[in-house]
Amino acid sequence: MSDKLRSRDFTNHNTAESFDFVHEFDQQIDENQTLEMNVKKALYSHTEFSAQQIITQSNKYKYHDAVAPNKSHDYLTEIVDAMASLNKQGLTNESLGQISHEGMSFKDALESSIEKVAQRLNGKGLIYVELGPEPIKTSFILQKLLDLGVNITRYIAVDINPASEAPLRPIFEGILGKTPVDFVNASFEDFSLNAYLGATDEPALITMLGFQEGNDDPYTITNWLQQIARTDDMLLSEVQLYSNTSAINISSFYRNPMMQRFSRIAFEQGVKDSAISVGRFYLLPVQTSDGEFIFAAILCEEFLDADRNRKLFVSNYCLKFDFPQYRAYREIDKHFKIVEETLTQDETLMFQISLRN
Repeated sequence: MSDKLRSRDFTNHNTAESFDFVHEFDQQIDENQTLEMNVKKALYSHTEFSAQQIITQSNKYKYHDAVAPNKSHDYLTEIVDAMASLNKQGLTNESLGQISHEGMSFKDALESSIEKVAQRLNGKGLIYVELGPEPIKTSFILQKLLDLGVNITRYIAVDINPASEAPLRPIFEGILGKTPVDFVNASFEDFSLNAYLGATDEPALITMLGFQEGNDDPYTITNWLQQIARTDDMLLSEVQLYSNTSAINISSFYRNPMMQRFSRIAFEQGVKDSAISVGRFYLLPVQTSDGEFIFAAILCEEFLDADRNRKLFVSNYCLKFDFPQYRAYREIDKHFKIVEETLTQDETLMFQISLRN
């Protein structure tokens, strides 16, 4: 990334100390480090916890049992339900994202993006591919596309969580009727539309919603999306943008009771401990594999281990790009071309449509 993008004012949002470490980290770039490792580094650099007190795990291990990845569990179903509850809150809150009553709300921005997808199809059939399915937002999008006259010829859900198919399949089949509905239990890095579909010239709309793009290093995500999409496929993505004024909105979202429960579920499964824990939230600049700094929302659970030592378990982390960063990463190496962007009035939430070159 350019030096211009790096030279930003890193404002402290967790009342630790000023972020004077930026220049020090610029001299210690290690492209082999994962986002998980760099989140840990940010935490021990800016909180009272040492590296030895911090426990991390890759985000993806919250969504499946690493020992039996195809096995469903009650906690995995609860995660699906929690995400659905969050999306229901977002779509039923008519003022989310607005500054004034006439402004673009979250729901308005999503509707506008769906209309732009339909316009770009120009009467062609559509394969709908969802990376990480959930019932509320997906149902809204599918129904809106159908209302606009879009012919959805196939629905494909790609999800590492094996618990998603049972509750979601009947919902989508109820909306789509005789349209084939596929569930692929796989990681995003293991999926390719070319390999899955074989030869076809029918365009696909690939959706990556719910801020999922912030769950891994930007170069990692970019490589996955390049592999998944075929030439001229559309990508509809959703991002919660960082700015000095949006920090309070980000903090409010992660203090939602559903996100707090999500954090506790991850703690119970990751630590295998029924200990009492206290939820913690941090918004810190985290270095990525290319040396860029991006703010990350970090959910943690603080607890005492069996020896009464303080520990911090990282239950979730999600990068919060600023607007120039998000655009730059989408078009890096020119594999995608941005064609539409729709922001809420307060410019905290955005839906982006891009085409695979």
